Amino acid sequence: MTRTLLSQNTDTRYGKLKTPDLQHDLIGRFLDYYGEWAFNEARFCASLLKDGARVLDIGAFIGTFGLGVASLRQLTSLCAVEGNPELVPFLQANISIAAQRPTTSVINAIVAPPGYEVHGHYGEEENLGSTSFVYEEETADVPDDVPAKDTLTLTELRKQNGPFDLIKIDAEGMEYAILKDDWEFVATGDSLIWIECNEEISSLDCADLLLGLGLTVHYFAFPAHNFENYRSQTKPLLPWAYEAGLLASRNQTIPELDEILIHNLCILKTITSRTDLRRALWETPRWTPHEWPMTYSSIQLAAIASRQVRKQSYDTFLINNNKLNVSEYDKNYSDIENIKLRLDATEEALEFTKQLALDRLNQIQKVEAHVQLLDRALNDAREILQTSRQSEDQIKQQLEQTQAGLNHAQKLAYERLNALEIAEARHQESIQTEILLRQRLEQTEIGLAEAQKLAFERLEALNGMP
Repeated sequence: MTRTLLSQNTDTRYGKLKTPDLQHDLIGRFLDYYGEWAFNEARFCASLLKDGARVLDIGAFIGTFGLGVASLRQLTSLCAVEGNPELVPFLQANISIAAQRPTTSVINAIVAPPGYEVHGHYGEEENLGSTSFVYEEETADVPDDVPAKDTLTLTELRKQNGPFDLIKIDAEGMEYAILKDDWEFVATGDSLIWIECNEEISSLDCADLLLGLGLTVHYFAFPAHNFENYRSQTKPLLPWAYEAGLLASRNQTIPELDEILIHNLCILKTITSRTDLRRALWETPRWTPHEWPMTYSSIQLAAIASRQVRKQSYDTFLINNNKLNVSEYDKNYSDIENIKLRLDATEEALEFTKQLALDRLNQIQKVEAHVQLLDRALNDAREILQTSRQSEDQIKQQLEQTQAGLNHAQKLAYERLNALEIAEARHQESIQTEILLRQRLEQTEIGLAEAQKLAFERLEALNGMP
């Protein structure tokens, strides 16, 4: 069944927005009252980006997240994806006013794995942003009141419109399926991943998946009431109502809370296990009665909480509603009983406060122990650095000595080689001299033989004379 959504305009932090409902829809009421929605989330994500970034907003609703980031960073492109076709006209009208004039695009599609069976319905009657397309057995018989579109995978979105520096996924329970379908990119890509984190098992599953892929995971929670809101409203619509998300990165970004986010009571925690996230969700307030103002100190909140645990009401606190006439004895007895009750209540309050103080002391001790460990680790690192520097100096000296020895050996080798070359030359000269001497000796022997022959011939000639 398709709803008929009203078209209204309201002045907001992002400009004049076209909204579907300002009275009955949760986000519409926030836009009407504060002039913004979840701006602390946009501020946190914008702090992780540089100018020129490209942003993909999956589950864009009417565009407040993308517009918030674009108002704080000069984006190159902003791609907004919304599965509910009834909201797309509002999204298209709003996204065109994005600050800094990035390249904008609006896609009406349901992001899901291939062949994923969708089931479109509003999760909450007065929250158009709770549109869900998750198919589950418990919702199988619920009439589809949101016309579903064909699915589009995260891989297809990236290839057609990427690359992206930040991928935000608010898919009302389909985050795990989307991430798992494109797990290779999630594990190796450079995009920051920002996903909605509700008090659901699927949020723990997402943390397991991201940690298992080797990513660094942080938990960021922010109150629905922004102390620095656009209309300067001081009274919260929903006191202590927090939204949360998970940031996954490949160690390229170490998130920090700036002064404004700290002032706005935002929460940032490193998540290393499923248990860490479970604890972080447990310690994040999701709702409290309107009687618990966010301006109260922890002591005041502890006092109010203890009253509620004992089912006390301020309307009847210390008010005597007994109009009957009683005897002096009964009156004294009643006073004693009242005193006992007050003592019991005081003891309970003291015990509660004591426990809070012990918890706080335990936390301080843990912090101090952690600081001491860090100091010892720092000193050890300094000693290792000093030792390494000394070792480096020794190695340099040894290298210099070795180099000097090599230079000396090389010089001796050159001298020896030169001496060998001279000796070889002299040897060759002596061989040549010996050859010449032998030749001269042979010539002399031949001359002597010839002279001897001539002498004999001459002697014979003399003997034959008459």
